[in-house]
Amino acid sequence: MKILSTVVAIMMSISSTVSSTVTDFNLELTDYEPADEQFVTCSVVADNVSLGNIIKPTEVLFNDENCAEILVKLLEDNGYTPIYSGTTKEGFYLSAIEGIDTSIAHITEEAKQLLDEKGVSYTNGIAVEDCLSEFDFTDSSGWIFAVNGEIPSVGMCDYIPSNGDEITLYFTLHYGDDIAQ
Repeated sequence: MKILSTVVAIMMSISSTVSSTVTDFNLELTDYEPADEQFVTCSVVADNVSLGNIIKPTEVLFNDENCAEILVKLLEDNGYTPIYSGTTKEGFYLSAIEGIDTSIAHITEEAKQLLDEKGVSYTNGIAVEDCLSEFDFTDSSGWIFAVNGEIPSVGMCDYIPSNGDEITLYFTLHYGDDIAQ
């Protein structure tokens, strides 16, 4: 009988401890407030080849994603196919975007003037229809991104934006020299 009363006392003590812990845990969950939602504004621009805003400034909800993840999702959600090497987490390089109507694409006069000043030779054509790619028009063209008007010193997969940032993906004809910042 003494053993039984000892076991009952131990079980009551465990039950009291578990009940107290569960109650404390519930209080912690009740007191939890989720973090504010984070947004960035993203756009895709190719005005130097007369295509203007391919994707107009769009508010995008994000949660600690890097710029590569955010921009790939933005492109796909808008019906475009990003062509890239690496992954959105490591070694990301955007080489082309498929699905862009390039039928009217041509280098603007302003961009031609800049290319002439830099001594950059150019053609007035693209390699693949409905696709804007690296090396279209010049040997130094491709896709580059800016955050709040500045080109970061790291790649898209290494840049984690802050709430309220403006991310712009630009088609450049010469290593970013021809984009408005």
